[in-house]
Amino acid sequence: MEKTITKLVKEWEKKYNISPYEINNGNCEEFAYQIVEKIPEACLNYGDDTNDLFFGHVWIEYQEKYYDAECPKGVNKLEDLPIFKKRKK
Repeated sequence: MEKTITKLVKEWEKKYNISPYEINNGNCEEFAYQIVEKIPEACLNYGDDTNDLFFGHVWIEYQEKYYDAECPKGVNKLEDLPIFKKRKK
């Protein structure tokens, strides 16, 4: 059975007893890597120092949507991930 990213996110939170906020603030790389291992078609993306908005965060791209721990259902635009919305404020 193919697992969805949404289901894998919820499993990860339960397994490690950690909130989505905590994952995104220190554990996003490990989290995203483990999700991508289970869904090989998904792509791991790293923010770099060329854009302050994305710097220091790792997210998943899959089937033209963007995901992270705080957004397990995905968004159509990268800037709509909650972590980036918070940084814009």
